[in-house]
Amino acid sequence: MGATILSAESYINDELRHYNKAGWVEQVPELVGTCYRWYQGFVKDFHKYYIKTGSGAEDFVTLTKLQLNMGKKVGEDWANHLINEKCDIVIPNEAQNKALADLLYNTKSWVKLNKGVEQSFALGYGCMVQGVKDLVVNDNGEVTSKAEAYITNDFVPAINCRPLTYVNREVEDIAFLFENTKNINIIMHIKDTRRTIKLDDNTEVVNENYNNYDIISVKMNKGAIDNNTNIIEESFVFRTKSPIKLFQIIQPNIANNVDLDSPLAVSVFANAIPTLKAIDNAYDSLNNEIELGRKRIVADEDQFTQVDEKGNRIRTFDTKDGLFYAIPRGDNKIGDTSGQLLQDISGQLRVDQILMALNQQLNTLSSKVGLGENYYRFTDAQKGVTTATQVISENSALYKTMRKHEILLEDMLKDMVLSLVYLNNNFTTNPTINVTTKESIQVIFDDSIIEDTEAQKTSDRQDVNNGVMSKVEYRMKYYGEDEATAIKQILKTNVDIITHKAEQLTPLLNDGYITPTAFVKLVYGEYGQFIPDYNEQELIAKVEDSVNNNKPAPSPFDDLELMDEE
Repeated sequence: MGATILSAESYINDELRHYNKAGWVEQVPELVGTCYRWYQGFVKDFHKYYIKTGSGAEDFVTLTKLQLNMGKKVGEDWANHLINEKCDIVIPNEAQNKALADLLYNTKSWVKLNKGVEQSFALGYGCMVQGVKDLVVNDNGEVTSKAEAYITNDFVPAINCRPLTYVNREVEDIAFLFENTKNINIIMHIKDTRRTIKLDDNTEVVNENYNNYDIISVKMNKGAIDNNTNIIEESFVFRTKSPIKLFQIIQPNIANNVDLDSPLAVSVFANAIPTLKAIDNAYDSLNNEIELGRKRIVADEDQFTQVDEKGNRIRTFDTKDGLFYAIPRGDNKIGDTSGQLLQDISGQLRVDQILMALNQQLNTLSSKVGLGENYYRFTDAQKGVTTATQVISENSALYKTMRKHEILLEDMLKDMVLSLVYLNNNFTTNPTINVTTKESIQVIFDDSIIEDTEAQKTSDRQDVNNGVMSKVEYRMKYYGEDEATAIKQILKTNVDIITHKAEQLTPLLNDGYITPTAFVKLVYGEYGQFIPDYNEQELIAKVEDSVNNNKPAPSPFDDLELMDEE
């Protein structure tokens, strides 16, 4: 049987002390728990309420407010803006870029990133975590076989994260806790910053693992002896031999106004919880207004039933018709006059007023969560179709906030790529991907929601035609290519055009109708800037020599490899 410990927290703290770390594991912050409940949609102490129906102690009914669940909606919308099908991560080399795309696809990274951004923006933060499965490791944490190993990339929400230590306001060490009724699973990522390791009172050796990350995995049997103790069933250490973090914090670019010392953000709706309450109040009131204000007609019991010729009492109205309701027989008839037999007691619906209040609260929520005013609203039939230009104008606040969030998200995505590439190159048999710096990684976000992309493309194409923008700049902007790749692609897509021009003009050149200088300018003029080592004068001289010696006109492509790199 394994070691007996009091709690998961005490185990984590012991491991931190083993690495001479001064961190201390804490419980999930109260604000994260509150936002988690609003993300789920039902908050017991708000959505469950009571209404008094009489003077007696037990004269009340228990009711549940309807939930519009805007906490989840806000998270979804931010995820859809920031991580969607148009978002991409590219590296310069075309073949390497394909390998990276395959790696992201095989680990289902894009799907998990979308989910991760949604939950992180709703709870305040979350974490992408990379790992390797089916990697054979010995008792010392050394890799012995990677033949069957494959990479994983998963998201862990804030409620399962336990940030441990911070350096320069960034999380350096972290633990993840996953608990069920029987077990507690702990995964710790700890950077070994011990320069030396003390073996005993007289012996101290240099730490060969200095500045590298260790990943400690532990499985505990929960309450194996009693409710206060746990038993460690399994534990092992994976030595990554790298200072690269195999986890990245996802968080909105929002300062924490609850804990000013925390480097972690708060939920995008952390300061809008009163608005979420007002929205659910209005939404529930709208449903109650319709439900309680339905058409009802009361009838005196004498009118509700009648006696047939055989003396049997029968219902005057259809028993399945919920419109009519019988009241006990009284001395007077119902209504304002003694002769009135039926009375409509239906109330006047206040739907318009409630909708107005609901819209106002939705607008307030839009503004508070950074989506801009009027982002959430019911369709206004009078507004008609909104053009792309109007969308940009109306969502200027959304544009600015998106750019703000993209700053943190871009850095996080680049760190994630470096982590995935490190695992791919060192712990699997997959083809090597040569990416070692953030500068070689480009993250492309989708700004079509707030920018009229097609209009911008049309404008830039006109700039290309007018010589204001180069074709290389155009491809780099809209295809996410670096300069070398853009030049190569331009040549590949235009080499047939250049060849066709040369074939058409060669007879004119040979018959003396055009000069070698004119030939070169007409065939290669606008594309010369894209041809490596292109020298117009040298090419003109070669063409003159070819004409004088009755040889085919030379091409600057003869020594140029346009095929994909191996």
